[in-house]
Amino acid sequence: MSESAFNKAQPPSTHPLLSKDVDMNCASTMKRYTRVAVNENGDSVFVDAELALTPQHVAQALPPLGVAGIASTEGALYLLSPEFDADPHPAPRTQWIAMLRGAIDVEVTSGAVRRFAPGDLVLVADTVGKGHRTRAVGELIEGLFIPVDESLL
Repeated sequence: MSESAFNKAQPPSTHPLLSKDVDMNCASTMKRYTRVAVNENGDSVFVDAELALTPQHVAQALPPLGVAGIASTEGALYLLSPEFDADPHPAPRTQWIAMLRGAIDVEVTSGAVRRFAPGDLVLVADTVGKGHRTRAVGELIEGLFIPVDESLL
């Protein structure tokens, strides 16, 4: 990339792939995510949560970047599929989902639906109970699934 093209790149605060809730000009900030959990009745529910981001130098010559650790128990699974529709089901394991392309609608027991698109983080933890339903939005779904031990959260 030429120096002039590099200088014309969008700054991080206005880049279209960054979530609107991330402001890298702050000394410390938060990344919002949704947890799909199970309540005492076995219903899947949405819970809003946040990851604390702290500025860290992760590579020489880069400005500080907002960083948060995400615990995992094994390697990430990369998923690429034109289909993602499923009947109600509990999650096969507690896992983070980082959407890369396309979008999915997740419906919990109450009928509430949330759409997750590139840049969104979801912690799916309803491994028992009635489960949630998923539907693909668009032609291609791409994401990272990161298994996590619930005791590490």
